[in-house]
Formats: sequence, structure tokens, C-alpha cells
Amino acid sequence: LQLQCPDSCDFETPSDECTCTCAGMSGDDWDSDAWLNVQPCMYASNTTQVLMEAILSEDLRKDFVTQLCSTSVQEGQQLESASPLDILFWMIHPVLDRILTAKRLAGSVEGEVIEFNNYGQVTPFTNETWTPYSFYSSDTYTCEGHAASSPVLGNIPLLEWIERQYPTGQGGDMTNIEFYHATDPTRFESVDYIYDHFNWEHC
Repeated sequence: LQLQCPDSCDFETPSDECTCTCAGMSGDDWDSDAWLNVQPCMYASNTTQVLMEAILSEDLRKDFVTQLCSTSVQEGQQLESASPLDILFWMIHPVLDRILTAKRLAGSVEGEVIEFNNYGQVTPFTNETWTPYSFYSSDTYTCEGHAASSPVLGNIPLLEWIERQYPTGQGGDMTNIEFYHATDPTRFESVDYIYDHFNWEHC
């Protein structure tokens, strides 16, 4: 990957003037071939590339590569397990939870439609196979805790309504998939909160 970067930047330099870009972005062949040559460099492993190519369309992957090659992306706390220390974490995750809830509710009641702003209807999941993925996993190293059966909520007090679904006992563990099922919004006894709407004015 050939990066073209400024020789130096000081604190007064605007971020749009202190940005690395990928070689070839300005060429005529970026839209057809060049971005495909850069794409493998964006993934931690071959496994990650196979996963992304399976779940993301080519247009979306191209936009992803183009953004990374043309914006002042900086790695921050959101990248790893310390992300709750970043205050933005608590703004992002409720939005993701609401999107996930909309996906899980979509199609659960015949004739019920959930709109996603002007983008169209929220479509239900067609496959809920758990895919263990971590940014840090590679072809030779697996970052534990991301599989369906991985115990992730052990030795911590759980909310009563979660504990009721999958009792962990004294010092027991709850797995990812158990927590996922315990928070199924289509089951009356699963969650003790609801969203009053699925409007997305902030998007």
C-alpha cells in the first residue's frame, strides 16, 4: 500500500490538510481497478476479507476503501475493548441497539412495516448464523470472546430480567448467544423497555 502523506503537520494544521491518501486515487482507473488492489490492505487477515466480501456489496466496499484513503481517519478508543471509556460510545450503542431491535421486529407481525427514513423499509434478518469476528483476529491468532458460545458476562451482576431468561447461578457465565436470545424483543418476557418509535431524524 503506497500512502502519500505530508512531510509534517503541526497542531495548527487543519485536518483536511494533514491527510494521507492512497496512491492512484486521482487516476482514471480508481473506479474500475485501482481500489481493488488497495482493498486487501484494509483487512487484518484473509478471513476478514472473505467475511467482508460475503456481507458487503462491492459498491459499499469501494466506498469504504475510498473513505479510508481520502479522510483523516485516526484510530481511537472505539477500536477495542476500552471503548466504553470514550463518551461517544454511549451515544453510538443505543442507536445500534435500536437498529438491531428494528431488524429483529421487522416481519415478526404480518403486515407490520418499519420504515428507515427515506431509505425504505427495514428488512428482517434472513440468516442469524453467528459469525465470530474480531478486528484483531488474523490467520494465526484468534481474539477470544466473539463466538456464540463464548462466556462473556461472568461474575458480574445482571439485570433481573436478563438473569430470569438464562440463570447463570453464583459466579456463572452467560454466553453471547444466550444474551442475544435473552434480549429478543419479539418475546414479551425478554426486555423491560420498548422504543416509542423507529424514526431516524438524526441520520
